[in-house]
Amino acid sequence: MERLGRIADVSYTTKSIQREIEFLKAEVKRVQQQITKLIEKDELVKTNYELACSVPGVGMVVAASIVAQTQNFEAFETARQLVCYVGSAPFEYSSGTSIKGKTKTHPIANRHLKALLTNSAFSALKYDKEIKAYYDRKTGEGKAPMSVINAIRCKQIYRIFSVVKRGTPFVKSI
Repeated sequence: MERLGRIADVSYTTKSIQREIEFLKAEVKRVQQQITKLIEKDELVKTNYELACSVPGVGMVVAASIVAQTQNFEAFETARQLVCYVGSAPFEYSSGTSIKGKTKTHPIANRHLKALLTNSAFSALKYDKEIKAYYDRKTGEGKAPMSVINAIRCKQIYRIFSVVKRGTPFVKSI
């Protein structure tokens, strides 16, 4: 940014952008503190939130959103229901006895939660050796990369759901 200021007289613009960045950072911190306060009000919500955060690739935003969207895991009886709600469950296109085309995810879904879980899947791909090995194996078999990411999204939901239902933090196998 400083070099750009020397080439053209944009020092005012860069200072303005820096002020905006600092303001937004402070705003993010304030919102995170509010979310933390809300989570800490209820012991069961706090416990489920912490369990969800124990899954690799799941951070504050994803865990808080899932706890909120699932009404603290009471809105869905099974992980499969949550996978369908998020729009990650593949369904075959069929008419009667004939099956036409590939399996696809349904376009009607909670897109906000789906986007957060996609970010979670990419994070898990980066930091979880088991997920990375799964991704490499599936893409090596010829699967489309985004199809594998969708499967990782489903794995993340199953992992989160199982640690909450079990009541124990996630344990890495690798």
